Amino acid sequence: MPTGNERLWAQLEFWRLRIDHLAARTQLSRGEPSFEALVHIDELKALHALARAKAEVFMAGAGDEPPGLAGELKCAMNDLAGAIKDPVARRRR
Repeated sequence: MPTGNERLWAQLEFWRLRIDHLAARTQLSRGEPSFEALVHIDELKALHALARAKAEVFMAGAGDEPPGLAGELKCAMNDLAGAIKDPVARRRR
């Protein structure tokens, strides 16, 4: 059974692959990709990088993480999940 750390890394890798797939599909679509689509892909990549960085700091701490880091990691993961699931809702904020 995978540990919490393994599940976290697996989820981040899954989202990275989805973002890469979306980026490739956007580039291969007929015509020029829309500005909004390109911005969304860039936003997803930035959110993924942020979540990954928070995860790396959290895992490296092994119990010595700064106060609030677990909440920051959860928030970063939730932001990324939300942007992947419903990109339109993110733009309405």
